[in-house]
Amino acid sequence: MMEWMRQWLLGLAGAAVICTVAVELTPKGPVKRVTETLCGLALTVALLSPLTRPALGSYALNLAKYREAGAALTAQAEEVSRRLDRPVIAAELRAYILDKAPELTDAKVELAWSTQGVWLPASAELWGEYDRSLELCLEAELGLPPEKLRWRGHGED
Repeated sequence: MMEWMRQWLLGLAGAAVICTVAVELTPKGPVKRVTETLCGLALTVALLSPLTRPALGSYALNLAKYREAGAALTAQAEEVSRRLDRPVIAAELRAYILDKAPELTDAKVELAWSTQGVWLPASAELWGEYDRSLELCLEAELGLPPEKLRWRGHGED
């Protein structure tokens, strides 16, 4: 009798840990609220599972299922976070460049997913006349080498 309770508590604790990680990895906003709701449901199911399953020998299997579901939820949250962060980072880098060079009429930054798990600037298009000091600044501060910068004169599209 104590073994099934131990397995139930382990399953509940495992679901709680996985849900906590999933919630912490999701960005603030609607995605976080959805993740919190899904985790709340998962924890409720884990808590009430002894009432719905009379077969007490299957708790180890249920624990494995909770872990799989939690891992899938975490992976999904990370992917959503990656997709949502990209436009925000690109917009912030654009604003940064335009702040550094008010003579530019526009800037567009392309990002690439790095092996460290973050978005990094990969290239930039700059609308305005060539500026060597800005080129050096972008290389030093953003890691954008001169060959990754495309300068467009005032008449170009």
